[in-house]
Amino acid sequence: GLGGLGVFETADGGWVYLSAWNDKQFKTLCELADLAYLGESPEYATRLQRSIHGAEVNELLGQWISTMQLDDVVELLARHKVPAAPMRMSVEELFDDPQVVGNEMYKAVEHPTKGRLWQLRGMLEVDGDHGRMDPAPLFGEHTDEVLTELGYSGEEVSALREAGAVA
Repeated sequence: GLGGLGVFETADGGWVYLSAWNDKQFKTLCELADLAYLGESPEYATRLQRSIHGAEVNELLGQWISTMQLDDVVELLARHKVPAAPMRMSVEELFDDPQVVGNEMYKAVEHPTKGRLWQLRGMLEVDGDHGRMDPAPLFGEHTDEVLTELGYSGEEVSALREAGAVA
């Protein structure tokens, strides 16, 4: 793998995804981790060279990250513009993530039989609107409407239902 790219465990049992992809980010990361010699070495100067030594580099970075709390390492790296993000290990953590909450990525909708459900917001935004957020329809909920639009009469729909052909 590429040195400076991967998932690392923190001292508090959290996990951080690190993506020091470009040379500047890698050099900054090495300075923060007290591994400046790696960032300055021609042996690690490019992504290609770091991929050759990826396991070695990530072992050293993992040792450093394993001494830090998840929030601290994410904050430190963000402050120095080294891409990193906390890994969310449960649905609860995901829904409580400040970025997810701030971007309103999920929305609660009321389902007629299941109650309150969380639904992923539409990613496409037009004029600040992400579209309607409705729960999934019940089985057969729109059968009459669809068949009527297709030209079936009320009697024909009833006959199909009685025959068990539709719900």
